[in-house]
Amino acid sequence: MIHLSTLDTPPPGQKIETSFGIVEVTYPIRISQKGLLQSLVERKRNEHDDALEALGRAAPAGANAIIGIGHSSATQTFDEGTFLYLTYVGTAVRLVEAPAGGLGLSQVEKSAGECL
Repeated sequence: MIHLSTLDTPPPGQKIETSFGIVEVTYPIRISQKGLLQSLVERKRNEHDDALEALGRAAPAGANAIIGIGHSSATQTFDEGTFLYLTYVGTAVRLVEAPAGGLGLSQVEKSAGECL
């Protein structure tokens, strides 16, 4: 399972080994004119979780986390109903265990911070 986080930094005790770049998913959710049968079948379905799972599946091979996740939403009405479009964007990375006492920052990030 891939780790998903809205934070731009790795979790405590981990550091970023590799960054794979930006991952984006737009997930449509029908929010009106659902038929009775469709409403009953989807009653226990959490479409927002489905959208986040789709973001995790969009990560490239080798990534084990997506950090810095942000989202936006939009609605559009068509003849067949109104749809909510959820767009999730984040940075796919490979996290590894950080050495004891480390802050989880890569050597490049530490060097950049020292220059400030």
